[in-house]
Amino acid sequence: MVSDTVEERLRNSLADFVLGIYFKLRGTPQGDRYAQTLISAIRGEGFVMRNVWTGVFRDSVRAAVQRQDRIKYTPYILELEAALG
Repeated sequence: MVSDTVEERLRNSLADFVLGIYFKLRGTPQGDRYAQTLISAIRGEGFVMRNVWTGVFRDSVRAAVQRQDRIKYTPYILELEAALG
């Protein structure tokens, strides 16, 4: 998400891919738990990289959320925005 050696278009595609997984998991009977785990992983919670949720990385993830289809995923986007602070 923040590497200068990876083109912005690829970074955006990868972020969109991960968020797409979140949307597919969210709302399914067993997927909700996995969706929450995915959000925790994005924020770096419980990992050695605890301080990743700052600056450019945080802003990049927030921008990726803003690019998503707000009509199709509105309830989940609102949850994401709240979870990602």
